[in-house]
Amino acid sequence: MILDKLENLETYKNLSPDIYEGLKYLAQVDPDIPLGSYRINERLVANVMEYMTVEEFKLGYEAHQKNLDIQYVVHGHERIKWSPIKGMDVKTPYNEQTDATFYENPTPYGGEIIIGNGNFSIMFPQDGHACQYYVGQCEKIKKIVVKVNIEKK
Repeated sequence: MILDKLENLETYKNLSPDIYEGLKYLAQVDPDIPLGSYRINERLVANVMEYMTVEEFKLGYEAHQKNLDIQYVVHGHERIKWSPIKGMDVKTPYNEQTDATFYENPTPYGGEIIIGNGNFSIMFPQDGHACQYYVGQCEKIKKIVVKVNIEKK
């Protein structure tokens, strides 16, 4: 898991061309972008969504096999719980269509992060992440999740 500010996107230029391209997209995106999915290139899709943050996210900790997530809140703030999936229990088995497994019983090696105000997070396949938690109080947020396909060609 990575937590950083978009102002540091040049740091990721040599990490991965796809991650860098996704971060560049987020750095220039219009905050008033309509909700929906936007193809950035053959390996990147930006999903723009709005939802209310909540006190408790009931689905569990999500992890992906085919994609990593770059998560960025355009309006508002969101608290995300994070835990390595190794050592966690599967709550909902892998769904090929959604590329998601949900886990429960986080390890003691996890924590929480807050995104918004220029922060982004990158969640890799080994990172269980439970999103949608409020910061201070429930609020409607606008969020962009860039899905970076990591399947081997």
